[in-house]
Amino acid sequence: MNDEFRHMSITDSLTGLFNRRHFEELMLLEINMSQRHSDKNGILLIDIDHFKSVNDTYGHIAGDLVLKSVANTLNENIRKTDVLCRIGGEEFAVLCKRANKDDLMLIAEKLLRTIEKSMIPVNGQMVKVTISIGGATVNNSNINVSDELYRQADNALYYCKEHGRNQYHHYETIT
Repeated sequence: MNDEFRHMSITDSLTGLFNRRHFEELMLLEINMSQRHSDKNGILLIDIDHFKSVNDTYGHIAGDLVLKSVANTLNENIRKTDVLCRIGGEEFAVLCKRANKDDLMLIAEKLLRTIEKSMIPVNGQMVKVTISIGGATVNNSNINVSDELYRQADNALYYCKEHGRNQYHHYETIT
């Protein structure tokens, strides 16, 4: 029973992914491990572009189908060692273990292109969505708290949103 409650407390009920609470726990652990072992790790923050228009056009049930489909596609296209979480709404995060800036770019580009090519069946129609991705990496010198890493990735994500969407930027490329 306790295991079931624990699972429910760390899992997003719609997508089956880990939730924001668990993401924050994992991120703190990964930063501590990065500092201890001098590993480079990173995070990707992912947002479905113009998701509100999906809900407005097709309804919230269709929006849920899109969220599930995007979550599945993202999960199938990350590395086995990475962890995908649903942060809330149409936002996801990927903890990328032992990934430097270049590794993040490769992962993000794969996710962008895969989602861009996907067609999601909704109410007898095929819906196409895109995503925007912001990334940040941790190393011994630039980050010592998980909030700072998240803030950096979030800034990069908003940069993507403000500059056309359906793209990836790393925090270091926008500062």
